[in-house]
Amino acid sequence: MASDAMAGGPERRAALSWRVGLGLFALAVIVSAGVYRAALDGPFVSDDYGYVAHNPLVADGLALENLWPIFDPQGAGVAQTVNYAPLHILLHASVWEISGADTRGHHLANVVLHALVSVLLVAFFLRTGLPRPAAIAGGLLFLVHPANVEAVAWIFQLKTVASMALALAALLAFRARPGVATALFALALLTKISAAFALPVAFALAWTDDRRVGLRRADAGVLATWAVLTLVVGVLTWQAAQRGGLGEVEAARDAFVQARTICALAARYVAMAATTWGLSTFHEPAPVTSWLDPWWLAGLAGLAASAWCTLAALRARRREAVYWVFAANSWLPVSQIVPFPFPLADRYLYGILPGLIGLVLLAACRVSESGARFGSGVRPEAVTARVRAVTVAALLGLVVLFSARAVDRTRVWSSGALVTADAAIHYPDGSLALLLSTTTAARRGDVDTTARQLRELFERGYVQFGMIVGDPAYARVLRDPAVHAVIHDMAGWWTARARELEHPTEDELWRFAQAHQVRGEAAQARELLERALALEGARTELLRAELARLSAADAGSPDTPAASDAPADADPTDADPTDVDPGDTDPPDTDQRKATGADPESRSDSGGTGSSSNSKAP
Repeated sequence: MASDAMAGGPERRAALSWRVGLGLFALAVIVSAGVYRAALDGPFVSDDYGYVAHNPLVADGLALENLWPIFDPQGAGVAQTVNYAPLHILLHASVWEISGADTRGHHLANVVLHALVSVLLVAFFLRTGLPRPAAIAGGLLFLVHPANVEAVAWIFQLKTVASMALALAALLAFRARPGVATALFALALLTKISAAFALPVAFALAWTDDRRVGLRRADAGVLATWAVLTLVVGVLTWQAAQRGGLGEVEAARDAFVQARTICALAARYVAMAATTWGLSTFHEPAPVTSWLDPWWLAGLAGLAASAWCTLAALRARRREAVYWVFAANSWLPVSQIVPFPFPLADRYLYGILPGLIGLVLLAACRVSESGARFGSGVRPEAVTARVRAVTVAALLGLVVLFSARAVDRTRVWSSGALVTADAAIHYPDGSLALLLSTTTAARRGDVDTTARQLRELFERGYVQFGMIVGDPAYARVLRDPAVHAVIHDMAGWWTARARELEHPTEDELWRFAQAHQVRGEAAQARELLERALALEGARTELLRAELARLSAADAGSPDTPAASDAPADADPTDADPTDVDPGDTDPPDTDQRKATGADPESRSDSGGTGSSSNSKAP
C-alpha cells in the first residue's frame, strides 16, 4: 500500500531500472518535442542575446582558453551575465559548438533536458515511496505543465532546466553514492544557485527514510558538505550580482504592503500551478495595498496551513514532508522576503511544481486506498479498484488539458513580437505595454507623447538608452530637447555605475563609454575606451575604431546620436550584461529582463526581437 510506503523504510521503495528509464526518456523526448514544436524555430529573444547570441565566451565554443574567464569570479563570464554560473555558460558553449547560431539546436537542447528532468522526477517519486503508476503520472504532469513553457522555450533558461536535472540526480544518489551526489550538487549550484533547494530536500529524505533512528552520521557529513558548497557559490553569485546594482534594491517602505504582497504572490503561484490561470511573459503584479485583497488573504491562509503541515510531517517523519520541503524551499528565494523588482514569473514554478505534484499524487494515492471505507455491500477490493480507475482517469484528463494549454503557450515563444504582446495583454498598465505605446508614438513623430512616456519609463526603472537611439522607430524624435533630456538621464545612470564599479572589464568599459558619448562627454568616453583597449580583450578592433572616430569628431558636445549614429557594433536588441533580474530564484541571478520585440520587424540584425524593460535598480 502506498500509505505504508510513505510511512517508512527504504525496503518498500520501488526503483526505476535503466531499461524502463531509457524507455520513458525516449517517450518523454517525443512528447516534449511535440508540445514544444511551435517554439523550436523561435528566434533569440531578450536575455538570449547577452547570455548566448552575443556572448564571446559562448561563440568560441569549447575553447580551452575560455575556461578561466568563465570560472573566474571576477572574469569575463561574470561581466557578461552579471551572474556566477560558469557551468551554465559552458553548456551554452557546448550547444553552440554543435549548432552555432541556429536556434533550433538551442531549443532542442532545452527540450531534451526537460524530458530528462521529467524521467528523473519519476525516479524521485519512486524513491520517496509513491507507486509506479502515480510516479509516472507525476512525471508526465510535469512534462506537459504549461507553467514550464517559459523555462523550456526560452533559450537562456537552459540554466533552470539543467540545474534541476543535476539537483534531482544528486538527490537520487544522496544515500547510495554520496561522493557522486556531492559532485552533482556542486555542478547544479554552478549552473544556477537555486539548486540549493536540494539541500533541505536531502535532509528531509534522510530524516524520513527510517523513523526508528535519527539522522545518520554519514548523512550529516554529506549535508554539511552541501551546506558549505551552497555558502561558497552563493557568496560568489551575490558578489557577481553587485556589478548590476542588485544591492541597491530597496524593500517596500511599508512592511505590511510587503508582507501582503508575499502572501498574494504565493497564492498566485498555487493558482497558476493548479489551473494555469495567470500565466504570462514578464509579469508585473502591483503591490498589495489593501487589507481586503483576496489574493493576500488566500495566501496567508495557505502559507499558515503549509507551515503547520510541514512541521507536523517532519515531526512524525512522514514522507509528505519531503514534498512540502521541496515546494517551500523552491519558493522561498522568489517569495519577495528579499525584494527585487520583478517578483513573479512562470519559470519560477519549475522548481516549485515537483513538490506540489508530489503532494497531489500522495493525496490521490490515499483517496484511492480509502475507497473501501465507502463501500456498502460491495467487496472492498472492487471499490478500491473503481476509485483507482477514477483517479487515474482524472490524472490523464488533467494531462490532456495541460498539454493543450502548453501547446498554446509555446506559440508565444515563436517570435519576439508575441512575447512582448503576451506581456502587454496580461499587464496593460505595465512597462512593456507602455514601451510599445512609446515606440508607436515615436514612429508617428509624436514628440510630446514620446518624451512624456519615456520619462515615465525611466521613473519606472527603464534605462536602456542604447535601445532607443538604435531603434529606427525613434529617428524622427531623437533630436527633440525633451526626448534628448530623458536619454541623457538614462545614460547618466550608467555613467554613475562606471564610477562605482571596481575593476570593470573591457566590455563594461566599452558600454560605459557609450553612455558618456550619448551625454556628449567625449573626454570621459575616450578615457574609458583607452582603459578598455589596455586590457587587450576581444573588442580591440572595435575600441580602436571608436577612438579613431572620437579623435576625428569636432570639439564640443555632440547632439544625441540618431539611430544611424549609434556606436559601432551596438546592438539595440542585445541584452546589456550589466542589467539583472535578481528574481530568478538566485537572489543574485540575472534574467536581465529584456522584454522583446517593441519594434520586432524593424530589427534586421536580430531576427526580429529586441526591446528591453531593464530596471535601473535591478
